[in-house]
Amino acid sequence: MGFSSLPALTNRPVAVLMAWRQAAPCSRHPIPVLIDKEHGMALLPDQIAFFRTKDLQGEPDFYKVGDDITFQFGDNFNDKYKSVEVGETAKVRCYQHTNASGLTHEYLPGRHQNIDAQISGLSKFQVLALDTAFAVGLRLHDKTGSAPGEYTMVFEAAEIGRVEVPSGLGNYVFLPASSSSNETTCAIFVFNRDGISVASGAVYFRWDPHTLEIHITEYEETFPANMSYHKDDQTRITFYLDAVK
Repeated sequence: MGFSSLPALTNRPVAVLMAWRQAAPCSRHPIPVLIDKEHGMALLPDQIAFFRTKDLQGEPDFYKVGDDITFQFGDNFNDKYKSVEVGETAKVRCYQHTNASGLTHEYLPGRHQNIDAQISGLSKFQVLALDTAFAVGLRLHDKTGSAPGEYTMVFEAAEIGRVEVPSGLGNYVFLPASSSSNETTCAIFVFNRDGISVASGAVYFRWDPHTLEIHITEYEETFPANMSYHKDDQTRITFYLDAVK
């Protein structure tokens, strides 16, 4: 939704604040939301507000639980946020870089007036519920040449939960976990539109609370023979359906 699509609101004092919808999968850029400056907008319990200045001054950009954001070098967001306010039921994990290096820090509910003091430049963050141990972003890339949505990956673990990931999504599907055991077994199934299984197996997740990074391990005897994967950054993974049995 661009500015040109909002002619009815141009005569009102509004600020365009960047936010995300809970129903949307994880993605790189926020969706614009119009906020009425005259009446203001209180920070909801599951929201955070980033500011481009220290001491929480200026117009904030709002995000909410379920957002997993990665900025790119040179864009209008990378290294731009300098302070943050976190709602009472949320927390935000911040990363200096997106290549598993650099500083990391977790901000709990409250007002944090200088995040550069801990991470010296923000390139990635996750907004989580307070009781979430970690969360992983998943997507499925179909290398067989079928139409988008032809296949669905079901990812399931007792300690984490269950999520369905359609093939062909550019964005990631967010899977939060309330447990952070040393190693979590995750079952993988891929089904076609008719519900027929075309791949099945397992991978193993381990969350590192010090680097705030997910580690993934596979074993030849349990990982699907017709699949592969790539760890895209600290918390996001792309699985590939290389062939159909």
